[in-house]
Amino acid sequence: GNGPFAVAMKKDLIVSSGREGGMHACTIVGDEVDVPSGSRGGKVQQTKLRLKPEGAFRGLEGSVDSDGNKEAPPLITSLAFDERGHLWAGGYDGRLRAYNHEELDQDDNFLMLRQKRPDFDIDVGSPILDINIVDETGIVVVTTQTQGVFLYSLDDGRFLMQVDPFAPMRRTLT
Repeated sequence: GNGPFAVAMKKDLIVSSGREGGMHACTIVGDEVDVPSGSRGGKVQQTKLRLKPEGAFRGLEGSVDSDGNKEAPPLITSLAFDERGHLWAGGYDGRLRAYNHEELDQDDNFLMLRQKRPDFDIDVGSPILDINIVDETGIVVVTTQTQGVFLYSLDDGRFLMQVDPFAPMRRTLT
């Protein structure tokens, strides 16, 4: 089946990705239900939680190439929310994407699900293995398969620095 690669949660919003590619969102909603209580037939109200599917991210559904062959959606390997209102997604295709998860339409549906393109779409140049958000310093840390670690600004997606921990260290003789 389709196992999960990454899951991120912010309040009642859950975004996930799996082996099928792309990303999906759902929300946690509650319904008040009567539950039997005690031996004398009493009842109490409790909230029964369930997941409400919100949909797939439109821009990540896959595409059709010029020969008419369907291309698979990108594999999203990591997901993280920042405190500035963005959901960051790292892909095995080497792309770092960010979506504004706070914008809603007039029917209170998430706009990010209907966007054809993310707010930020950065080509890192190597499959992304993991991302980490550091809100205090305003950076997203991106770990790649072959190019090392990249730092980008949470505010505007600007490249800040690259560190290659796999590069040979130079020694100086004294």
